[in-house]
Amino acid sequence: MMSIRKSLLACAGVGALTCAGATFGAGAFTEGPFNDSFAERTNWGVAPFDPIELTLPQFDEMGGARTLTCVIIDWNAGVAGSAEVESLDNAPSTITATLAADITLDGPSGFSENPMPMDDDTFDATAFDGTIDNGGTSGTVFPALAGNQGGQTTFTIQADMNPFIGNGNVTFLAGAMAMSTASGPGNVVQLFLTDASVSVTITYEYDSDDTQICEYPTDVEPNDECDPLNLEASCSLHDFNECGKYIDGKLEKRIEQGCLPDTYLVLFDKDNGFINKDDNGSDKGNGWASGLFNVGIHDAGDPLPFGNDGDGLIDNGDGTFSLRIGVTGRADGLDTTFNGLFMNAGHGQLGKFKLYVTYLDGEGMPLVNPIIPNGGGISENPVCYEDEFNTGAEAFHINYIVPLGTAAVDICIDNEIACEELRNDVDFFCIENLVPLCDYCITQVGGLDCECIPTATAIGWFDKSCELILKEQGNLEIPGYTELCLVADINGRAIIAVSGAGDCDFDGLDDLLQPAEGEGEPRALIDCPEPTPGHGIAGCYTLCIEVTGAHDNTPPDGGGTGGEAAMIEALNKGDLNMDGFTNTADLGILISNFGWVAGL
Repeated sequence: MMSIRKSLLACAGVGALTCAGATFGAGAFTEGPFNDSFAERTNWGVAPFDPIELTLPQFDEMGGARTLTCVIIDWNAGVAGSAEVESLDNAPSTITATLAADITLDGPSGFSENPMPMDDDTFDATAFDGTIDNGGTSGTVFPALAGNQGGQTTFTIQADMNPFIGNGNVTFLAGAMAMSTASGPGNVVQLFLTDASVSVTITYEYDSDDTQICEYPTDVEPNDECDPLNLEASCSLHDFNECGKYIDGKLEKRIEQGCLPDTYLVLFDKDNGFINKDDNGSDKGNGWASGLFNVGIHDAGDPLPFGNDGDGLIDNGDGTFSLRIGVTGRADGLDTTFNGLFMNAGHGQLGKFKLYVTYLDGEGMPLVNPIIPNGGGISENPVCYEDEFNTGAEAFHINYIVPLGTAAVDICIDNEIACEELRNDVDFFCIENLVPLCDYCITQVGGLDCECIPTATAIGWFDKSCELILKEQGNLEIPGYTELCLVADINGRAIIAVSGAGDCDFDGLDDLLQPAEGEGEPRALIDCPEPTPGHGIAGCYTLCIEVTGAHDNTPPDGGGTGGEAAMIEALNKGDLNMDGFTNTADLGILISNFGWVAGL
């Protein structure tokens, strides 16, 4: 007998949360939901069988840094299957077939539930027609019965929450016994197939002593460029007196929208003939994605034209139904063919897509824990299928049997899922309140990249016109150390940029890996540009700003007449930093302040 179990770990989030009617303010956190489930043909988990164990992770207090405030338990029990009945009475009667399962679910802190999900249907039978075949006029088959029952329990008292705290797992015990029966006639033949399912989901709410939440932007940062007309707005300002000698920064990963394929959705019959289709009816994507909604059972006698959302599920003749889906690129399908081509050429669509199928019950509501026929276990709802148009000539077929109890389906495509990751960030800093005309060295002293190795950087020194004066590249073979020495300008300011190693002109690109002329052009088939190649570095870095040399660039005698004479003599010789030498450091000062006008 096939069974299936599923576990899901979701990421922690931050926000205002509620538990047992109480509202927590900013600083309340949630972890989860965590889920485990089980489904199989009954009976299971009851004598003589051992109980089924559902295991979920405990809450880790991380040495007291986090305090659990609430445990939220959501549970669901389901039953699905079929019934075959035949009245043997010598008079007409109404047969009621009830599919049911007695389910037990027990857990820590006195948690105990005993639901009995059920579903029923009726049949008006004649007197026995002489043949026990669950058919004719005195018998019938109910191929898809399904029911669900669920609820929620919360714990906020510390003693009740204690079993959920630790570094291991918390266990729930489950069992199911079939309780299906037929009633009505005094004499009735009945055959039931009963599948039962149970699901437990835990969400933890907690407070944290760690109130420092660091968030980095994923879009354009305010320090991505150096604007000579607006330095304070375009660069991150670092006041050396107030902020000290360390700068902590991060080269971001960026996400860029990828290709947006224009899809075409087709539903087929058993002979691969079109029975339904859509071009751009999805409620997801950018308006080019396809969708069909409330698709019910296909009647071979239904008249066309296409587009009737109520036509698509194929009766397999054994109480199950199939869905035969095709996804291609427009304009394939417009000519009632499905082969990836249009007018003997590829349809030209490129990019990824996701196809979502939601199973609905007879009232148009999504099925809860839908069960796949023939012991296939629990299905997700909705189910998701993902693929990609790589060549511009693909056509995809997706065929399968839908879960028990499915009366209709919603089908929609999302064509906005393709993303290109870019690593092309550049950070500009305006360091202020340095000693004017003094020598400084900017050294990378720490920081790890996304692969947990030291971040390989390049550091550049710019003048007030945002022209590059000097640059230093980190060592890609031994990353994590880059040092650049510069001279503060007459205003005590230095403008620097940090980029990934290999970016020689601080435009975010790797100058050693640029495409040759004519390469990297947008793809011709549709509007789908190639991603811009970046320097490829993403990670944190720490810079240290330190004064070099012993001089402070003030007159030797503290500003007296002799000092002024010495300063004039030094300047006449080109010794702008007055260290007794005329060298490249003096040239750097000249370049950094070239064009500066006093008072501006």
